[in-house]
Amino acid sequence: MSCLCRPSFAQQLMRRTIAVCSFDEENNWWVSKHIKKPLRSTVLSIDWHPNNVLLAAGAADAKAYVYSAFIKGVDAK
Repeated sequence: MSCLCRPSFAQQLMRRTIAVCSFDEENNWWVSKHIKKPLRSTVLSIDWHPNNVLLAAGAADAKAYVYSAFIKGVDAK
């Protein structure tokens, strides 16, 4: 996973959810935000686009999904 603009990571969670996490330097801990777009199937894999904003997800329904992982107030436009 490459990180060009911020220290961050994403993780797939049970029950069709993806969390995008970023480090909050002010409070010295990791903060997670869930991607709000509904997934209709279990997420099996995720990977970052080189721009570190787009996130691809492969699901058990044999489909690929692309999401924006932009976090307002953390990422620069």
